[in-house]
Amino acid sequence: MKQRFFPILRSIARIPPGSEATGVFFMFLFMCLSLCLCLFSRRTSADEPFPWPIRSPKSISSTFGEPRPGRFHLGLDFKSGGAVGKKVLALGDGYILRVRTSPFGYGKGLYVKLDSGETIVYGHLSGYMPEIEDILFKKRIEKAPTTSTGTPSPTA
Repeated sequence: MKQRFFPILRSIARIPPGSEATGVFFMFLFMCLSLCLCLFSRRTSADEPFPWPIRSPKSISSTFGEPRPGRFHLGLDFKSGGAVGKKVLALGDGYILRVRTSPFGYGKGLYVKLDSGETIVYGHLSGYMPEIEDILFKKRIEKAPTTSTGTPSPTA
């Protein structure tokens, strides 16, 4: 199936086999399918959209699907009005599923599992709540990685 399907897509897009454009085409196809899934999937938890995650004028600095070198941007980046350290609001009730720090990608990231079953990823954060910072500090003492991951209990 795979060997028959891809040549059909290449012929529809008029891309010669082995061309550098083949990879770009399939990345674009993947992004289109991902965007369709996001746009046409229905939220079962509420009829209203998510609330704005920060208290500042509603403005987005990067949108879903923007081309980046060798990839596409797979999220939304919200402007904070130039202020660093603004509080980020939870998009619903739930618990912290994962905390991750890295010099790459999201940098400081927080994964929240909502009661509705959805997982929201907050990335590019300037810091965490003191309770989360304490957990990460203890993890760093245990072993000194460049990437730290912590999973607090749902009651924390």
